[in-house]
Amino acid sequence: MVVAIPTGLSLTEEEPGLLAEIAGDIAFAVHAIEQEEKRKKAEHALEASEKRYRRLFETARDGILILDFSTGRIVDVNPFLMELTSYSREDFLGKHLWDVGPFKDIAVSKSSFAELQSRSYVRYEDLPLEARDGRKIPVEFVSNVYRVDDQPVIQCNIRDITRRRRAEEALRHSEGLYRSLIDHIPQRIFLKDRSSVYVSCNAIFAQDLGISSEEIVGKDDLAFFPPELAELVREKRWRRRTVLAPPDIGRFDLRRGKRSDLDQCGHPRLRSLSTTS
Repeated sequence: MVVAIPTGLSLTEEEPGLLAEIAGDIAFAVHAIEQEEKRKKAEHALEASEKRYRRLFETARDGILILDFSTGRIVDVNPFLMELTSYSREDFLGKHLWDVGPFKDIAVSKSSFAELQSRSYVRYEDLPLEARDGRKIPVEFVSNVYRVDDQPVIQCNIRDITRRRRAEEALRHSEGLYRSLIDHIPQRIFLKDRSSVYVSCNAIFAQDLGISSEEIVGKDDLAFFPPELAELVREKRWRRRTVLAPPDIGRFDLRRGKRSDLDQCGHPRLRSLSTTS
């Protein structure tokens, strides 16, 4: 700090030293005030961050566990996991993950903790979590290591995938019904991509060629028909609401060598659907 002395003001020998000392004290006080303000701002920012995290922790629709990195003991659990499993906070806190009811029958619990300590990340797509009432809940389990106050802690995210599993099962059922329908109708049906490569076909179409559906997929018409016929089909790309039935297009049954007339129609889709009869 610089002390300005008015022009013409005379000072005794002791006064300059006293003024310098006072200036130093004032400068120190100002610096201390500035540092205190910075500290308070940092504390407020940290407090706000902790509140945001806590709000997310408490309201998350995934189960969350916080584990001590060294011991593997649970130090915190969020409400959703307690609601999902019907276990209380006291059932979780202070226990190892593999000693807690929902996880005790999961063989990977203890080994995955050792893996997590060494790799800082583990993920399991489908684990059977057991609720207090005996329900088996399919969950996705992801654990990460991160640092708090320069100390490693473990966060485990447990996501209930029951709805996903039901949707997947419904999709498999729907696809099974579709496949059964396609395989039992008399029309020949096949799917091709934009390059005219077979993506799928029904059973009767494969029977006509005398080979399995698996042998057809991934090939084009040149693999099954004479070049002139295959090229003719390739040139006449299917268009929406257009029926192609040229009299010179036939098919060869590779199993019996028999030639038959063939009418064909195609319908462009995300995956083009063509039917023959």
